[in-house]
Amino acid sequence: MYLKIIGNSNIENKTIDSIGYNTNHINIKSIFDEANSMSEKLLKLGFIENEIIENKKTNDTTFQFVFDIRKKTNFIHIYIGANSELKTLGILKNKNDTLKIAFSEIENFMNQNLKLLEQKGFSLSSLKLINYRKTNHALFAGLDLQIGNKRQLNDIVIVGYEKFPEGHKKNIKRLYKNKVFNLENLKKLKDDFDKFRFISQKKYPEILFTKDTTKVYVYLEKTKPNRFDGLVGFSNDEKKKIKFNGYLDLLLINTLNSGEEFTLFWKSDGADQKTFNAGLELPYIFKTRFGLKTTLNIFKQDSTFQNTKTNLDIGYFF
Repeated sequence: MYLKIIGNSNIENKTIDSIGYNTNHINIKSIFDEANSMSEKLLKLGFIENEIIENKKTNDTTFQFVFDIRKKTNFIHIYIGANSELKTLGILKNKNDTLKIAFSEIENFMNQNLKLLEQKGFSLSSLKLINYRKTNHALFAGLDLQIGNKRQLNDIVIVGYEKFPEGHKKNIKRLYKNKVFNLENLKKLKDDFDKFRFISQKKYPEILFTKDTTKVYVYLEKTKPNRFDGLVGFSNDEKKKIKFNGYLDLLLINTLNSGEEFTLFWKSDGADQKTFNAGLELPYIFKTRFGLKTTLNIFKQDSTFQNTKTNLDIGYFF
């Protein structure tokens, strides 16, 4: 089935053709939806009085819609009021009580201001134009703003991994609790959880708005990033003593549900050379913001040389 849309004049035809529309359709509903879509597109461009004045079936497969798009409204005058909250919040810088913008920019204007409100924590704000009136080809409207309460992140609820390390949980809540709630801070929260190698997020965090609180639900599952690799053999030396040779590479992360990390590396050629490295990291000791990192490195060359290094660091998580 085919759709043809024309205007009331050659000029209107050029306008319609410049917008474009889908001519091929699978059923009648799709044809009518496309015609209504054309009307909405014309409206956004400023042809606010456009209307379908005729639709007919010209043959077995073709429908024709005739539009009267009328005069284009290029600008709209929006009354924002002398004491608009948009000015108080620093979103609108205009000093006058009326703002003149291109009609085609209305949607962009509304979306930008809603985005700025959201960034400031007014996530449930609504913005719409009201009281339209037209005088001498000039269009006027009022601006209705429902701003709601400023939202702060009141709580973070972890779902799916009940034994999530308490120190990490406490620190995450310290960083984000009572922060302005907006999509940017929500993404930062998600990214901070992604930094933990011992968990994965099942889905994007969800928000629960109540009258007075804002909660974020984070859906986690424990992963096993542990690593074990090794090959150990043994042989007898000249004195028939057993000597081990090979290597062992071990990494254990969050085995005790405290976010700890333990590393062990051992290598021996079964003769003269041996290497042993071990490390332990304990973040948020006793649920405080202090962390401990210790390492031990031993290198031995036959019985005449041995180098041992130890290191102990105490850090603070800001």
